[in-house]
Amino acid sequence: MEAAELDSCNSSDALLMNVFCHPAFPLDKERFQSDTGISWAPPRFGVSANLPVDSGSENTQLDMVLGSSASAPIFEAKLTEKDFTRKPARVVERYVDLDKVFRVDDLPRAGGQFCDYQLLRNILAAHHRAADFVLLVDRHRGDLARRLDELAQRVRTDALRCRLRCVTWQQLAGHAPAELQEFLSEKYGIRASR
Repeated sequence: MEAAELDSCNSSDALLMNVFCHPAFPLDKERFQSDTGISWAPPRFGVSANLPVDSGSENTQLDMVLGSSASAPIFEAKLTEKDFTRKPARVVERYVDLDKVFRVDDLPRAGGQFCDYQLLRNILAAHHRAADFVLLVDRHRGDLARRLDELAQRVRTDALRCRLRCVTWQQLAGHAPAELQEFLSEKYGIRASR
């Protein structure tokens, strides 16, 4: 396993699994759906998105989906990561429907690269799968939530824009049993929001 993968296992990926694989999470599925807008289903991790590109498909992985249907909600988890990475224009412009999904000329760029690559990729996956996209962040990382809001403003259709949302780890902790809440507080400093 590479160092980058180990870093990931110690942060957002591990946190995602610790929460969603706990047998008592969520405590109340109806309340969970009411609070987050997400229907509960068994989680699957590292699901292939198979995004169409001009030369076939790209086998990129989604952090998690809830359920096994083709339109199961897609999740991107962030904890300590600083941003959503950048990719050269030549890489991003290969995606089929990029122009259909986004107002491409308005997308943020820096030095010939598209910013917020992971969000772009996940929004494209949500489009192709007719799924919701959920960004999971710490409530203290409003900067990451704002990046999603800014990209959502560049999405061409209201239908897709309405399927993009941000949920905090603190919200999720509020749906966890006491022992999981204690673990999240001690290991990650995440306390349930009330």
